[in-house]
Amino acid sequence: MKRAIFALLLMLFAGAAGAIEPGSIRLGATAGIVSASITEAPAEWDDDLDWRTGFIGGLFLEYAITGQIGIRPELLYATRGVEASLYDGFVDVDLDAAFSYIELPLLLTWTIAETERFRPFLRAGPCFCYRLDAEVDVSVLLFSAGVDFTDLTHTTDVALIAAAGCEIALGPGLSLIHISEPTRPY
Repeated sequence: MKRAIFALLLMLFAGAAGAIEPGSIRLGATAGIVSASITEAPAEWDDDLDWRTGFIGGLFLEYAITGQIGIRPELLYATRGVEASLYDGFVDVDLDAAFSYIELPLLLTWTIAETERFRPFLRAGPCFCYRLDAEVDVSVLLFSAGVDFTDLTHTTDVALIAAAGCEIALGPGLSLIHISEPTRPY
């Protein structure tokens, strides 16, 4: 239903970038921001939709099959949505839709190269999503109302994730990660 264009993961509380030994396991927490919009909107809304910034965070476990290939399941809480300013011919209508999800991505990770402090990678795999709630705030002139439309949206979604990113070690157990996920269609 929605598509995330990128996620900037701010902190990674686990082993910092560096050598990855086959059979090693990294367990940690991750948190960051995500910018999202929707993909299934009426055509007349295309020019009026804005990206909505939300939160993403949770836990991960990364198992190194080899020094470069690993499996990374994650358990995440994510907020996504869209903002729009629509004109119905008479008055402006402001729309703010917010969705919250529990997400379970199961990713195959390929570390392209690594140094002591820098590790570029590619990740791909399915993501199983469970929608917790869905709300729309609608504002017209001086009036506004919040509408819970949880019952009108899909409860579960499956997405395919393809991502590229890099990890930079900041110190013992702390890394900064940037991930770009152009193919996360909800």
